[in-house]
Amino acid sequence: MIRFSHRPLAVVALGATLLSAGACNTSDSNSGAAGASASAASNTAEICKSSGEAARTAVMGLLGKIAVIAKGNDAPTDAEMTELYQSTFGALRDDLNKSSAEATDPEFAVVLKDIAAEAGKLATAADPVALGNEGFQTALGKLETHCPSDSRSSAAPSGAPGGAAGAAVGAKGSACELPVTFSAAEKWQPKKVEVDEGDPLAELARKGSLRMACEINGRPAGLTAFVRVWIDPKGTTARKALKQILTGAKTRKVTYAKIKLGGRDGVELSYQLFSELLEEYSDRQAFAVKTPGGVVVVELSGLGGDDPAVQAAYDLAKSTLTVQA
Repeated sequence: MIRFSHRPLAVVALGATLLSAGACNTSDSNSGAAGASASAASNTAEICKSSGEAARTAVMGLLGKIAVIAKGNDAPTDAEMTELYQSTFGALRDDLNKSSAEATDPEFAVVLKDIAAEAGKLATAADPVALGNEGFQTALGKLETHCPSDSRSSAAPSGAPGGAAGAAVGAKGSACELPVTFSAAEKWQPKKVEVDEGDPLAELARKGSLRMACEINGRPAGLTAFVRVWIDPKGTTARKALKQILTGAKTRKVTYAKIKLGGRDGVELSYQLFSELLEEYSDRQAFAVKTPGGVVVVELSGLGGDDPAVQAAYDLAKSTLTVQA
């Protein structure tokens, strides 16, 4: 029997990898990389979207099974944890092999086949955790050449406080149109969040009256972290909105501080969040400001909150935020 706190950590890390894959490659944009647009008959954009949806389905299944196991009183067996990998990555392998066979761009077909092969290794390994996911992550990274995020259309000036700036978030025509604008860290990729009420992901995209509007993904920068933007259209104060971030969570060391955000009065929340899976607390932060479009909350989330580069991404968003009229 293994300790519950070890193996779920690896499973969650793989889940985050898959979730970011689904987020990065489900764009409805028909524009692709130069290699993908070489042939007018290329179906690359269509397959990028379906591959992202396959990854999204896989991670939802993975996290759902983790949640079921976590509700039990006994630590899961090696066989139970291995089954998580086999079912998740086996399904993903099959979907990607199918997509590879359908791809009209030969180079893209090879990339998909390579990812499927790495997923297959995890699906059939006697000890997937010991095998590790480095090969899978490396193969997955090749998708960016053929399935680029649609968030690179505009860039903020570099040299802003908190680190190098990348995409501009919130402005009209950007990946996420919001009541505020701010700079994302270099290589971090913003994506608009739209979830139907009946979708299995709906619960993950709402906290009380807050609704997730945008997610800035740090994986392209090599970081398992996110900056998430929530909006309460009818919110009255920044502090009340921030309290909803804590809904249903086990927390400690909760503090609120008044700050200035783009020249306006705002509030910053700092706290420690307990993970039932990892059996430990981690530092979390969020800030909020009232705007004409409601109260906007910007939250730092993910597994890498103690990484200076992750903190810099959060600080950059805070220091460059401007409320739109």
